[in-house]
Amino acid sequence: MTEDQLRVYIENQETRARRETVAEEQAKAMHYYLGRPLGTEEEGRSTVISSDVWDVVEGLLPIVLKPFVSSDEVVSFNPVGAEDEEAAKQETDYINFKVTQENDAFEVFMAWAKAGLLQKNGVVKYWWEDSRRVQIETYKGISDDVYTALIADENVHVLQHTEYPGQASIDQATGQQMPGEPTHDFKVRIVNKDGQVKYAVIPPEELLVSSDARSPDPRKSPFLQHRTRKTISALREMGYDVDDDISDAGTGNASFDIQAAARNIDGQQLGDFDGGGDPSMREVWFRESYCLVDYDGDGIAERRLVCMVGTTVLANEEIEEWPFAGWTPYPQLHQFDGRCPADETVEIQDVKSTLWRQSLDNIYTINNNRTFVGNKVNLDDMLDNQIAGIVRVDDSVVGNQAMSMPITPIGQVVQPMIEYLDSAKENRTGFTRYNQGTDANSLNKTATGVRIIAEAGNERVGLVSRCMAEQGMKALMVGIHGLCRRHATKAETIRLRGKWVTIDPRSWQTRHDMTVSVGLGTADKTMQLQAQDSIVKMQAGLTQAGIVSPENIYNAASKYAELTGEKNPDKYFTHPEKMPKKEPPDPMQDPEVMFKAAEVKQKDRALDQHDRELDQADAKLGIESQNAQVDALMRHHELELKTEMHQRDMAAPAATQLQAEQQQHSIGMDVRKQDAAEQGQAHSQTLAEQQAHQQSEQEPTK
Repeated sequence: MTEDQLRVYIENQETRARRETVAEEQAKAMHYYLGRPLGTEEEGRSTVISSDVWDVVEGLLPIVLKPFVSSDEVVSFNPVGAEDEEAAKQETDYINFKVTQENDAFEVFMAWAKAGLLQKNGVVKYWWEDSRRVQIETYKGISDDVYTALIADENVHVLQHTEYPGQASIDQATGQQMPGEPTHDFKVRIVNKDGQVKYAVIPPEELLVSSDARSPDPRKSPFLQHRTRKTISALREMGYDVDDDISDAGTGNASFDIQAAARNIDGQQLGDFDGGGDPSMREVWFRESYCLVDYDGDGIAERRLVCMVGTTVLANEEIEEWPFAGWTPYPQLHQFDGRCPADETVEIQDVKSTLWRQSLDNIYTINNNRTFVGNKVNLDDMLDNQIAGIVRVDDSVVGNQAMSMPITPIGQVVQPMIEYLDSAKENRTGFTRYNQGTDANSLNKTATGVRIIAEAGNERVGLVSRCMAEQGMKALMVGIHGLCRRHATKAETIRLRGKWVTIDPRSWQTRHDMTVSVGLGTADKTMQLQAQDSIVKMQAGLTQAGIVSPENIYNAASKYAELTGEKNPDKYFTHPEKMPKKEPPDPMQDPEVMFKAAEVKQKDRALDQHDRELDQADAKLGIESQNAQVDALMRHHELELKTEMHQRDMAAPAATQLQAEQQQHSIGMDVRKQDAAEQGQAHSQTLAEQQAHQQSEQEPTK
């Protein structure tokens, strides 16, 4: 496809995408919302205008918007597996920081919700914006090393520089003169380049959507075009090489669209600015066309972004997605444009305004009625409309000369009609008087009846809020996630949950493995606190059953603190993993254990005493046995001695030898007796020592 063929294709799509009927309905809704004249006013008559469209839109706005602004966590990436837990938590915190901290989330969300409630469709565009910050810094007396390191940065540009030679010095070792280190005075310009996520609501007249679109999601449309007015200077800052005299003729002018005119305070249409003599400030229409077209000729249509001014193509590239997210309160089957509460209320405001005007005109006429007068009435007195004034008449019956025109009051007819129209408005939009408070007649209704009516209206409004969450918010958050993943150039350190965390979006995966939850503050804060309080109480009752862990209790307490508005629950609760580990308790500190230990020790001492008594008895028996053995041996030796003496008498010659043997035997007996006596004495001493030791151990026990 040639560039000319691509331009013709885009122009055909632009023609097919124009929706005059939808534009007229959007302009009319804006007129009624702002309470502008209906065009049926008559001079001298009531011109009051009912504010039904304003009431419904502004009444529904806080209810629809509340789930997205009542919590610091607008979006939550929910893991589908245990391996995704940490990644989901990190990405949730980072995207919420980008959405709420680096952008004016409240202002954009409010405008987005109001656009849907008032203009059928609310569309947000998101993009990555490269920023460029310039700093001028001056340094004096900087050393050579520091100067060299500073200017080595590619973002630093030297504007002024003066080098001063250092003071020479003498080397003490060699005596030679050494040159001094130079210093530098310089001025530099530091250019810091960064980028961040941006998103904004698109006015309806700036967006063209293909007539083939079958979904309120603009990303599913085969053709989209965003038209904006930009100066020649702004285009050059965006990187486009454009001439001062570039023409945008033939592209149409969105400032003359009726939607933009309806939004203006005075309802006037604005023209293009010619720059006021500065060619770089002249405004032209810059068109970003998102096309599904086979430009490369491979037989498969690809997504392309074509940027044009007039017939000049400035850019033509293949892209990943359409950077838009949209929603509609009441989706219509197979249509991009849905319906909104303003559409359902315009007719009611028109009729109510007419009824109010007629009712007020009737009251005015009753209070200042026309009168029939005869020729005998003083016309000057009659024309003087002073309260309780005097009207002079000639000699005649007043009733025959002056008579008021008969008028029928219509209040009893108009009031039921207005009440009926209010009921019809509530049925159409779901926004009832019970959503905003109790009406004057609620005392005549039962509490159950009021609750049923309010809950039925809340269901309708809840469905509208859900449409914004599922159609718009989810697409926006996934789109911002993709922007951070594709355009981040470095890791970033930010403060999350009271801690400084380093996050690198470049390591993220494409968002296919996690589900996305938005609108996390759907319930009323009071209801959420009550529900969380019930969980905490239930945990207290189930702790003894062993199915509640310390981490479960910490999570419940942290959630309760968050619902109260505290952003850092760790100031009040400590995670179980961070608690200091406690030493196991000493069982000997237990009084019962100590008492049982004392009993065991006393029993052990009794057993030891019994063993010692047995040992003493055994020792005593051993001494007596030894003494008996010694006595028996002595008697045996005495008998042997007597026998030997008798034999000596019988054998005299051997007397001398026998005498010698007896002497030797006597010496041996003395030695054995002495040994036995020493052994008995030593054993007795051992028994005495054992008894003394036993008594010393028994004294502390007593």
